[in-house]
Amino acid sequence: MSPDGANLVSVSENQKVQVWRLSDGMRIQELDGPPSTNADVAFSRDGELLAVSAADRTVHIRHWVNGHKLAVLHRHGDSVNTAQFTDDGSLVTASDDSTVAMFPCTTCGPFEKDLLKQAQERVEAHRR
Repeated sequence: MSPDGANLVSVSENQKVQVWRLSDGMRIQELDGPPSTNADVAFSRDGELLAVSAADRTVHIRHWVNGHKLAVLHRHGDSVNTAQFTDDGSLVTASDDSTVAMFPCTTCGPFEKDLLKQAQERVEAHRR
């Protein structure tokens, strides 16, 4: 459910991510999900992004209104079962590989590539 309670998101077996307006039950957006959707999806705290977990060890981040895929996150060695945004905008994921991963705030700025790589680049830049 979106943070404002206006929309619900679902993932179907045909790899479609659908956003539904609760006031009238109308589907207001349909996006292609990852090819191996695990059927866990979450809205970001601002309601603009969706995180979709996948069996191919990834998490896909989409801007649901315009449909743009913003990132594919790689951190796990097995199927990702859940993805949830925290109150500060970070993303927490859990996998069949018995690990939990946390990605830094996803709504603080551009979300164009894997956040782990961004963090590594920042550390390297800071060292210089």
